[in-house]
Amino acid sequence: MGLYTCGFIPKKLAIVNGTIALAITVEAKNEKIAEMKASVALEESYPDSSGNYFKPKICVQSDDLEYPPIDQFDSEWISKRIWNDEIKDFELIVTEECAVDEPGSIADLPTDVRIAYIVMYGAVPETVNQEYLSNAYDMLNDEEAPEDIRAVIDGLCRVTAVKNMFPASVDNLLTALRARTPPDDNPDDVQAFAEKWVATRPGERESTERRTYDLLDLVIALALNGVKRADAKASDVKNARALINGRDQTWRMWSASLRVIVDILDVDDETIFDLVSAGMKFDTFATDAALRKEYIRKCLTERCGMLFEDTIQPARGDEQQEVESTQQTTSNEGEKTEVRNLGGGKFSIDGLIGSSAEPANDTSAPNETEKPVTEHSNDPVKIPEATPVVVTAPCDIAADNFQQRATQVEKEIADQPQDIQDNLSLWRKLHRTDERFTKAFATNGGGTSINGTYMVMQATKVLGPQGINWKIEILEERFDNGAPIMRSIKGADGNFVKEMIPNGAGGYLTEVNHTTKVRLWYVLDGKQGEIFAYGCTPYIYNTKNGLISDGEAPKKSLTDATKKALSQLGSSADVFLGLFDDQQYRQENAAQFAIENAGEKAGDTVRLRKELDEKITKVANTIESAVTPNEAKKVYETMAREVDVHRKNAESTGDTQHSDYLKKRLLSLHKLTEKHIAELEAQS
Repeated sequence: MGLYTCGFIPKKLAIVNGTIALAITVEAKNEKIAEMKASVALEESYPDSSGNYFKPKICVQSDDLEYPPIDQFDSEWISKRIWNDEIKDFELIVTEECAVDEPGSIADLPTDVRIAYIVMYGAVPETVNQEYLSNAYDMLNDEEAPEDIRAVIDGLCRVTAVKNMFPASVDNLLTALRARTPPDDNPDDVQAFAEKWVATRPGERESTERRTYDLLDLVIALALNGVKRADAKASDVKNARALINGRDQTWRMWSASLRVIVDILDVDDETIFDLVSAGMKFDTFATDAALRKEYIRKCLTERCGMLFEDTIQPARGDEQQEVESTQQTTSNEGEKTEVRNLGGGKFSIDGLIGSSAEPANDTSAPNETEKPVTEHSNDPVKIPEATPVVVTAPCDIAADNFQQRATQVEKEIADQPQDIQDNLSLWRKLHRTDERFTKAFATNGGGTSINGTYMVMQATKVLGPQGINWKIEILEERFDNGAPIMRSIKGADGNFVKEMIPNGAGGYLTEVNHTTKVRLWYVLDGKQGEIFAYGCTPYIYNTKNGLISDGEAPKKSLTDATKKALSQLGSSADVFLGLFDDQQYRQENAAQFAIENAGEKAGDTVRLRKELDEKITKVANTIESAVTPNEAKKVYETMAREVDVHRKNAESTGDTQHSDYLKKRLLSLHKLTEKHIAELEAQS
């Protein structure tokens, strides 16, 4: 077998987001196999990143030439080379002496190039990076450039004041533009905002820097390299991005511990840098997540005045098992660890490492949420003694498996005594939702909206006609005052301030919400039950375009209250339980409803079975062509879930012939998968 060097060149849009070029050397029989092995290695090393790169450039390597490490990605090697399409090989970039006409700083660039450069890479450092400059020119000449970036460049170029601004000021303007306006493809809006921003005195501008988790990750990565964000150069940021993109274990450890803290984005960069830098001096934090968590808490308490309240651990499913170690404790048991703030961002940690240092198992849940309370304490910070270690079985990696939760709910109901199953009979008939009658929404955190008429139809199927066996009665309807409505006025000092609008009766104008209280009564097994629920809808409210009055607020409130009342009977409970947030559950649920809906028509049933047979055949071919055991296993598991849905439906309808047929097809597919996985493992 020969050696093949494969270079992955990132797409232009991915470069803007920080993606870098990578190279790897693989051993393969031919170029095609080398491409497959390199692509698989890229996906394994950097999951979901293959879409950021073009098809790899591949060349044959000889022993007398320098090449990247075998089976390891390298960014430095490819950064010094360029692909020559004529000879189909990578060539060294010849470094020439700096030409006199090359711009030395960002301020020397033409206006459009300067703005494009700052949009893509910022204004720090002021020295021009020639590679970044080339990408900026490519962005200007690219007809497929994103419309929002093109709008920013074109809009700012129209403003005369921007042409004469320092690069740092242009960067501040871009920060304000991104923070105060949504992505827009209209240069006129960008121009209007820039002119208004330039005309406003700096002291009157609001702070617009957005603290994000991506920025937090960057600060952590810079701290691991010993660099503060304020002092970071382009090369420092590039190295930090390499840590993040490479999923460095140390970076992931600190990022996971800090991300779960509420309001962590309000903590300044200086504190994060000092916290991480001091913590890196102690190897114990790399193995003991509980001790690392306590250290972070105490540091934030000392520096920011945060106090934390312990939260309840999330419940585990039946299949998850916890094995407590026999009285295992960390090596500092019986000792007291103190974290003292020495000032200047330095912390003193006493009693951290005991006489023996046995690494403890990391048992902290990744989704654990910290709840800080902004109270200040002047007492010395003491980390409590270590608690017994809990070792979680390997199968517990998925902390919140939605499909498992759905199966668990049904299993728990089926295992209950008969009287409890009778109580849940109505719930079981109503709890699944047909995805055709739902739609996603993004407001207020996002979620899944259910069609109100569909919920009424489901209730009618089980309870009977509305108005006879069940009914919604309006008990109360009112309008409630909300937040005060504000307006901008110019004060005596010339500054604009917000004030409440008086209503002429000694009060002030407010937003108005419509509220409805309803009673749902129903008859079940000869007995009448009732449920109370509320519905609320904004009636008069303020938006960026002014006040809006919703004339359909009463109707929306009634629909909202009806859905809330029916949900307490179990209607569409899978949506309210959060099961629709998982794509696998939605696929299985959609397949089940497709079978039920097709059962009404014999022709649709035949069509579904034929499509399933064809799909199984295609999946078998895909498994045979899989290049890794993991790929073959994933393809089989996805198909097995869908076949199992059809098999269960056939058994429920008494169609044992079709059920046995599906069992045989699934067994054949399972044997094929095991055989191919064994062959792949033997080759490796």
